[in-house]
Amino acid sequence: MNSMKHCRELLSSRRGSGILLVWLAFACGGITEPPIGAAEVVTYEQVRNVLVKRCGNCHAGSRLRGDLDLSSWSGIQSGSVSGPVVFAGRPEESLLYTLSAHFEAPKMPPNSSRIPQSELDLLHAWIAGGLQREGGIAPGRPALGRSAQTMVRPFPRHSAFTALALSPEGDLVAASGVQQVLLFDSESGEPLRAFSFDEGDVHSLKFTPDGQVLLAAGGIGAEAGYAIGFDSTSGDRLFKVGQEADVVLAVDCTADQNLVAVGGPGRVVNLYDPASGQRLRSLKRHTDWILCLAFSPDGLLLASGDRFGGLHVWEAASGVEFHSLRGHTAAVTAVRWLGTSDHLLSVSEDGTARLWDMHTGDQLSAVDIGGQGILAADIDREQRLFVGGRGGLLASLSRSGEMRVSDPLPSQVVELAVNAAGTKLAVATVDGQLDLYSPVDLTRLTSLRLPLIPERTVAEVLLPPARIRPESQLLQEVIVPSSPVELPAAGASSGDDLAQLLREVRSATALLRELRDTTARCEQRLVELEARLAGVEQSATHQPEIQ
Repeated sequence: MNSMKHCRELLSSRRGSGILLVWLAFACGGITEPPIGAAEVVTYEQVRNVLVKRCGNCHAGSRLRGDLDLSSWSGIQSGSVSGPVVFAGRPEESLLYTLSAHFEAPKMPPNSSRIPQSELDLLHAWIAGGLQREGGIAPGRPALGRSAQTMVRPFPRHSAFTALALSPEGDLVAASGVQQVLLFDSESGEPLRAFSFDEGDVHSLKFTPDGQVLLAAGGIGAEAGYAIGFDSTSGDRLFKVGQEADVVLAVDCTADQNLVAVGGPGRVVNLYDPASGQRLRSLKRHTDWILCLAFSPDGLLLASGDRFGGLHVWEAASGVEFHSLRGHTAAVTAVRWLGTSDHLLSVSEDGTARLWDMHTGDQLSAVDIGGQGILAADIDREQRLFVGGRGGLLASLSRSGEMRVSDPLPSQVVELAVNAAGTKLAVATVDGQLDLYSPVDLTRLTSLRLPLIPERTVAEVLLPPARIRPESQLLQEVIVPSSPVELPAAGASSGDDLAQLLREVRSATALLRELRDTTARCEQRLVELEARLAGVEQSATHQPEIQ
């Protein structure tokens, strides 16, 4: 009897909700994929986003309530100060599930309503399935060992780049794209290929010294962060590490690629084994977002800089702090090693470049460059420093102290990269411009051609400018044109654009029709289920009680 009332209340409360529509669509045959169940293995990667989204404020990052870290599989296995929070195969005995489901106190998240049932079901299935750590690659994401190479996705408009790198030989320019890494031919300025980065936005790019691996890091703010190693030629995903609780802003790896470091808003430097994907160590001293990382050429030391001006050097193997370098008064935006582990170069938004002695931890020199905040920097094999920043700053500084400052660029420089040979300098500005400069005299050589969506709307292409037709009439004319559409000759860009737009509109219209039909079937099925439940409840009411 009570169960009948519960079912009825559940149906009534969720009428029109996405969860109910999906469930009813299964019953109506509108969706063929099975729901989560015994046939599907749920892995930590699938539940991690739920945990970070719902519990990340208290149980991810550097400050953990109850010493419980829900941002990693190993953290969950370690439990809290009170003991284990999960038991494989026993969700009803696992506090992670029972507190989230509000079966026990204290209810989680605190002072909040219960998390959606679909997320609880996913968490229940993961625990019941044995707390699987790894499994199949999430839908839509390339598997490791398979090429992530994809078609270049055009930009909707000119926008600032968030990451930039040049290959050691200078033949390739890597730049952040629309959830992908773009590779340009530095000679022609044309985009060559793109590597898919469906994990989110790209915030850091680096080529390994041999140019064979391209590191890309990023993610989704306040949700997840990853670092991926791509084969720079084929686009194969060689490794993937991270599962950070926030986006990754900085990444680097040792020359032998046996250790990867990532950092970001969490204020913690995490070290990973790229072969296994395991997190090895967490380095905690920073008080603000970590903006830059760099391993020394021999892999012995790791330097990290943060948004508050903090600069730390660590022993890479042990994670022990080697030096805490004080001097910068604003964000440290880049760190570079000068050939060996003996000297470290750092630049900052305080407008200075500082040289440090790693044997003593002393500052050897500090140079004010251009009087502007430095947002990006790089060095070549000859240890020439190139910097860019606010006020359109673009400057170079040789090891001997010779400084060259170009005329201010039209907008501030946000990303900058030079190849090891020092023959090409790539500069990205806040207005979305990406240019190649001469490292010798800082003159502009060429602009890279960015793929942009044509600045025309669907209405501008499909409708005459003199009149606007009603939406229903427009859809009818798109689906069943009253007269053949005259397309330009093959090869004309306008004809290609129109044909592509027509295909997209027809596809979207067909999808809307299918969704409308499925919704109608679901509503009909809902009415039938409610009638059936009412009948069963009435029948149960008239059953004689058993003495």
